Amino acid sequence: MDESGGRRAEKAVQGSIQRRAVTRSVTRNRNGGGDDQSVRPDKAGPKSARRRLIDKLNRNFSGLGENVCASKFSADLGSKNDAETDFCPVKFHGSSSSDAVQDVVCTFCPRKIAILEKVGLGGLQYLKRGIHNSRHLVFWLLKRMDIQRMQLKLGDGSRVEMNLDSVERILGVRCRGSNISVSSGKVSEYVKQTLRERFGLDETKEVQDLSDLRKVLHRKFINELSEYDEETFVISIAAYVCAYMFGPAMRTAMVPIDIWDFISNPVKLLNCNWGGYVLSTLQSCARTVQLNVLNNPSSIKLGGSWLYLEVHACSQFF
Repeated sequence: MDESGGRRAEKAVQGSIQRRAVTRSVTRNRNGGGDDQSVRPDKAGPKSARRRLIDKLNRNFSGLGENVCASKFSADLGSKNDAETDFCPVKFHGSSSSDAVQDVVCTFCPRKIAILEKVGLGGLQYLKRGIHNSRHLVFWLLKRMDIQRMQLKLGDGSRVEMNLDSVERILGVRCRGSNISVSSGKVSEYVKQTLRERFGLDETKEVQDLSDLRKVLHRKFINELSEYDEETFVISIAAYVCAYMFGPAMRTAMVPIDIWDFISNPVKLLNCNWGGYVLSTLQSCARTVQLNVLNNPSSIKLGGSWLYLEVHACSQFF
């Protein structure tokens, strides 16, 4: 081999050695990540349902004060004596939305506001936009509600009374008068026909949907309102509020079928006890939730007035 050939062979060997060195360095960085990687602890396993619920409550209510959530909500979540404590479903379903009600009420003229107060829902004119409801908190409160005594049991052992005074103070709705009755079956044919005539629906539609109610609620009052038109407005706002704020658990917002027979009579709405309906619906929802958690379902439906439930529980901090 001549001299030039020897130099080329020597350079080739040196280049091969350098490439192997670089390859080993890259591989070591990828696999080991340096000496620090060898002592890195293993990733934590998936959080338990109890821990996820506590973390969610703390994030949503961290602004209420130092250790508020830990003392009021989370304390009892670590108890091993309660078999249901560790359960938290993967999904929650519900249609409660004070924003939906606020979006409509904020457009009301003074005449409509007067009707709102007349029907006993005047406090809803003060709803603020962007109220966030924590479904985890609603679930936790419904799961722990003392149904017989109508009390909320907080994590630190304290109890919060649920009564008409608290509903009136928080929601500003009428809490006296006749009880709102619910029917056990379907909407009667007489009521269906009456509603079709009042709202101008055809025979293919049994009852009003939310778009029908919005049309009435957004209708402008140009001339003096007739008694018939005022009654239609009263029925519409009552049905709309029941669909979005006061009603039972549903996947999507709709007027509860069992209340149409009552609210289709506008005279009854002028003296009905909205507070009693709010409490009775929450009681029924809590009973359903507490029965459902025994089966560890992957999802649970939440109903009732979430706004009242959350504000009433959190008001005890102050």
